[in-house]
Amino acid sequence: MERRLSIVRVAYKFLITAAFVLDKRGSSKAEIGMVCAMLCFFIIYKRCTAALIFKRSVFYAMISYEASTAVLFFAVAIHNLSDTKLTITSLTLLIVLCIIVSITLIMAQEYRRQYYLQTF
Repeated sequence: MERRLSIVRVAYKFLITAAFVLDKRGSSKAEIGMVCAMLCFFIIYKRCTAALIFKRSVFYAMISYEASTAVLFFAVAIHNLSDTKLTITSLTLLIVLCIIVSITLIMAQEYRRQYYLQTF
């Protein structure tokens, strides 16, 4: 499973690179951001449902990184679609949202781990 997630991660990074190189005017920036956000959300879903955890701190760091990346891609794409500027206040709220989403995912994973340990 980890190999497939690595391929998806490389795919969205390649998509960003190709969009940067081929779309000089930035006319499809929002659509590319939405596709990258969907790929990141897919990675998070797969990682949260079927991942093998060898070291919890590394796993939680990866979940935090990918959740922050997905939220940022999604929020920037929404800002580009709505033609609004990204202000300091909205950026601060976005960072706080990333932290809250990361903590929520970590708590859900910890609850799931405890549930499986008690059940089996």
